[in-house]
Amino acid sequence: MEFTTLDAMRHGLQTVYTIYRKTVAPEDEMYCHYTSPGAFVSIFDEHIKLVGQRQYHDDEQYPILTCTMRASHLRFLNDTNEYVDGFRWLEKHRKNGIEDAYKDFKWIEKNRKIRLEDTYRNNVYSISFCGNNDLLSQWKWYGKNSGIAISFAMDNIQYKHYELLDKENSVLPMFDDKIGPIPVKYSEEEKEQYHRQLYMWNETNSEHIQEVSLLAGLFMPFCKDEGFKEEKETRLIFHTADADSSKRAGVYFPVHYYVSENVVKPTLQVVFQAKDRSKSIVKSLIVGPGQNQELIYRAVVHMLSGELPSTDSDSVEIGGTVVRKSKIPFRG
Repeated sequence: MEFTTLDAMRHGLQTVYTIYRKTVAPEDEMYCHYTSPGAFVSIFDEHIKLVGQRQYHDDEQYPILTCTMRASHLRFLNDTNEYVDGFRWLEKHRKNGIEDAYKDFKWIEKNRKIRLEDTYRNNVYSISFCGNNDLLSQWKWYGKNSGIAISFAMDNIQYKHYELLDKENSVLPMFDDKIGPIPVKYSEEEKEQYHRQLYMWNETNSEHIQEVSLLAGLFMPFCKDEGFKEEKETRLIFHTADADSSKRAGVYFPVHYYVSENVVKPTLQVVFQAKDRSKSIVKSLIVGPGQNQELIYRAVVHMLSGELPSTDSDSVEIGGTVVRKSKIPFRG
């Protein structure tokens, strides 16, 4: 996409996130990312190295101040139907009551005979969070082994998924602290309400929007089948601009590729960094049920503190982060 469209995307995400934050109490917020032990080590590699260096000098425990998360391209999610379904819902709500809202968008009219999802060329990347940090349906993905649930303190996190080629003149900040995870819409009522909300934002910010694909980029990533409602999912969304306009803006979006189940997937490496460096960006780490739970728990504690927990330990606090075992029993 053009850089002007990317900037409009950022503005739209900021607006939606701001509205969402006004409607939810801080104590009700939960942003939990489930991952494997191998991915966990990669995510916190920099912090683990710092702990290793410092343990030889003092016994102080340090808060987690940074990590690197992997944002997945929406066309390469584990559930490949999500991408297509998002456009199906967009088309449905376009026809339900606000058909006239699109009468000036030549992009839709031009491609009306083509599948909507095939006309969308922009790259959208996502990091998913669950609203429950100890959920059996999430642990089941790790089979007999233990996964790890990372609960983030989102109010203390700023992000970067790009490199600034010209730091003094770039239109993007060093870190972005205006966006955040936005709830996924499950019911038809939620999707329709969100669609109208985006259209109203479009009406008041018409100078930002030149194509209906912008609405698609803001609507489609946040739609999911109602059968997944128990996950209470939120998503942190990132977009990239095309190479030519990025270069003119002094920004570079490095795309990385990794292999999962013999499929090559494009990803963005997103740096999470603390706004307040006296506080950890991670509230808790929960080691899921599994045949190796005890070993994983002890390893996580050792990674973050340089020390092993006591034999009868089920929970410990390290630098403001609680590390504990899942309360769900393992039935292997």
